[in-house]
Amino acid sequence: MNRSFLAMGATVIALSGGAVARADDAPTPAPDKSGYTLFNPTPDDKLRSLCTDRPTKSNGPCTVDAGHWQIESDVYNFTQQTAGGVTQTTQLFTNPILKLGVTNTLDL
Repeated sequence: MNRSFLAMGATVIALSGGAVARADDAPTPAPDKSGYTLFNPTPDDKLRSLCTDRPTKSNGPCTVDAGHWQIESDVYNFTQQTAGGVTQTTQLFTNPILKLGVTNTLDL
């Protein structure tokens, strides 16, 4: 067991040694958008990239920029699951999500 643990550790170290971070590789800091609100919308040139916020269709939660709307919708969604001899069918028509950016970090 000791040998396999050492071999695994050596493999992890060997594989992780390829990437070196340098200061010039650091991402550009996000612009300060704390002054924008629902009534003072974020200008078009400072908008975030579109990020969907639907379950299983995103890597994490996304916030809509202040003063902007986002609608996400399916036209039709069909799911069928079978477990223990029971089949469950789900059909969704449109299934919309409507979001309004209130501040830089809050949407409804």
